[in-house]
Amino acid sequence: MQNSHDDDRDNKELTDAQESPQEAETNGNNRRNRPNRRLTRHAVRTSGVLPLIPLRGMVIYPGVLLSFDVGREQSIRELWQAMTGLHELILSCQTSLEPYWPNQEQIYRIGTRAFIRQVLELPDDTMKVLVYGLERVEIDDYVSETPHYEVRYHSLLVNTPERTPQLDASARLMIDMFQRYAAITDRVAPESVALVRHEAEPGHAADIIAGQLSIRFDEQQKILETTPVHERIKLILRFLHREIQLAELEQKIASQVQTQLEKNQKDYFLREQMRVIQEELGEEFDSEDEVDSLREQLEKSSIPEDYKPKVAKEIDRLERLPSHFPEYATQRTWVETLLELPFGRLDKERHDLGRARKILDRDHYGLDKLKQRVMEYLAVRKLLVEKNGDSTLKGPILCFVGPPGTGKTSIAKAIAESLGRKYIRLSLGGIRDEAEIRGHRRTYVGSMPGRIIQAIRQVDTDNPLLLLDEIDKLGSDFRGDPSSALLEVLDPEQNHSFRDHYIEIPYDLSKVLFVTTANTVDTIPHALYDRMEVI
Repeated sequence: MQNSHDDDRDNKELTDAQESPQEAETNGNNRRNRPNRRLTRHAVRTSGVLPLIPLRGMVIYPGVLLSFDVGREQSIRELWQAMTGLHELILSCQTSLEPYWPNQEQIYRIGTRAFIRQVLELPDDTMKVLVYGLERVEIDDYVSETPHYEVRYHSLLVNTPERTPQLDASARLMIDMFQRYAAITDRVAPESVALVRHEAEPGHAADIIAGQLSIRFDEQQKILETTPVHERIKLILRFLHREIQLAELEQKIASQVQTQLEKNQKDYFLREQMRVIQEELGEEFDSEDEVDSLREQLEKSSIPEDYKPKVAKEIDRLERLPSHFPEYATQRTWVETLLELPFGRLDKERHDLGRARKILDRDHYGLDKLKQRVMEYLAVRKLLVEKNGDSTLKGPILCFVGPPGTGKTSIAKAIAESLGRKYIRLSLGGIRDEAEIRGHRRTYVGSMPGRIIQAIRQVDTDNPLLLLDEIDKLGSDFRGDPSSALLEVLDPEQNHSFRDHYIEIPYDLSKVLFVTTANTVDTIPHALYDRMEVI
């Protein structure tokens, strides 16, 4: 059921349709004074007997079109009775929504005389009626109650008030507030705003606005019963102020809810669509099982306890992301990278100098001075183990310098084999980006750990022999200086808490045995050269 307003043409047609013979005789064919005639009519007391239809939960005001459905048998009879006469009837609201068919005490005494504009019979044996409110009336008594209500009424005098500055100011404020109300809610048709803006009579404008407010029917009835125009405007101003506040609050809440709802709905529909596609392709994938598996791996992992809550938080966040989101893959890769790092997992080291000498002699002919220096280095490591139980050597890093093909890389392999350590080679030639050493931050597209952490992940142990090949060919440009990052890797005072930009967790590199190679010492950065023992 919807309140609406007609345009000037419909008002003219309606006025013509409702003229009494006396009015037609007085006015003749001259229509230039029709607005004044409408106002004068409201100031003339009328009375008579008309059918009554009780309305449930709605009120119609003079000068307002109202469309509603009629389904009760008594109301349909009253409607047909009105259609056989002047096409007029009395509409008054029930005092309560509960009774299916109210008695006299359950119907307000103040109602509206209305003109029937249109009647449509619907397939479900109900009728849709379009009526136009004519004037406020008071029911004097009930002439008939069966088979339908007929009442004797008289109109309530609503004279056009004197236009005072106070009345004009109140009317202007009411119209301004109504325009504001219409702007923040979708319950008001634009035609109603235009009609109110061009309405010259404050009382009529007040009735139009009252018909557009979403207020309780008892409050609507109170407006209908308030005949003094200035009092009616004050009442409507109070309701408008309250409705504007409620509408603004609803708008704020609806915006917040809609934003979250749109996101949730979009996630849901996309997730369902992805699930159906995966089922059709035979590639069904359950992200919940994957998240549970990551949690189990976290519990069994050797990640330091101080950082496990952070990883667990990221897994929880991963659970809330749809599996087809790009961010899901990025987040999952980060968690998997952390879980695959050894974090304190060490291989057993051998310190058999005789075996080490045999391995060096087996793979290399000659190079006696080099072999002697390597054996001295291994002997020192053995003494450290016997004395401290730890072979970590904070002395200089071995650097083999010589032309290509002289056995630098193979010597490093022999050292790894003699110590029982895993061997991995990292070529530094041509590296100019610091991120190659420290890794890329997770905010970058395609980010990944630095080469050092990738090497540790590859060998799956914290004490490999890591050969940094061609350290003399490191470069630098606007993307940073990789030698500065490498300095932290090789410095025994810093590498126990090396922080890769990607994993964002300090990693202990102090157990790694670093060996470097170079073709010449001239291009090795000075800071790195100072930490090496060149052979």
